[in-house]
Order: sequence, then structure tokens, then C-alpha cells
Amino acid sequence: MRRNEREIKALKEIEQIIARCQVCRIALCDKDMPYIVPMNFGYKNKCLYLHTANDGKKMDIIKQNPKICFEMDIDNILKPGQIACKWTMDYKSVIGSGVAEVITDDTKKREGLQIIMQQYAGNQTFDFIPKVMDMMSIIKVPIDEMTGKKSGQ
Repeated sequence: MRRNEREIKALKEIEQIIARCQVCRIALCDKDMPYIVPMNFGYKNKCLYLHTANDGKKMDIIKQNPKICFEMDIDNILKPGQIACKWTMDYKSVIGSGVAEVITDDTKKREGLQIIMQQYAGNQTFDFIPKVMDMMSIIKVPIDEMTGKKSGQ
């Protein structure tokens, strides 16, 4: 990282940022072209959990190349300056990578969905409709590498 003073090294602080995030952007590699998509997500024990339809572009790409990079951010505040090059942005962000695993076991799918729901609804317990679960895949991404960065604040 070029600006070492902005780096967040403590896992606890990185996880506090993740806990407040609403959207996780995942980047995939579709042959020689990048593909990025915003997603709802869950996080637990250094793993991301994502849900998606069983079929579609994301799943096609993941089957070919399961490597994923992700980004999430919070507290974005534009800071105008007197001249163009003095404009800046306050933010906190997390970037990481891992290798996607598609979960097919119903019990593990429910666990993944519960983790995703907890990201948005706290520690409530939810029931999931089996027919709906059959139409979706859960993607688990054990995180190999993760860094945090902040500016301002």
C-alpha cells in the first residue's frame, strides 16, 4: 500500500467496517475481461457468503475461474477543495480475495443464508422456503487476503 498511514491492519477494525457495510462488490475474471457486480453478503469467521441464482453469468464465470476479489466501503464523504486537485474523499474500505466454493448441501445453504441475513437483520433466526432455496446457490469465499484503508475521520 502506497499510503501506509491509511492502512488498517487490525482484523477487529476491518471486521467493524465489514459489519457496517450494506454492499459487497465482487470482481471476477471472465477470460481476459474483468466482471464486477454489487451483491448482498454475509461475513463470518473470515469467510464471505453470497447468494445468487443457480444459473447466470456469475455462476458461469465462477465455474471457469473461482478466484474472487471483493471490495466494500463505508463513511464516504466528499470533501471539496479550493482547486480541482485539492478535492478528496473520506472513506473506510476493505479489499480482499479468495477462492469461491459453491455450497450445494441444504443444511450448509441454510447456514449461509442465515449468515447473510444476520448482516442486515442482526441475530434473528429465519426460516427459508425450500422451493426458493432450490433456485439459488450459496457461494462461500474463505478469505485468503484482506486489507483495510481509511482516509479522514
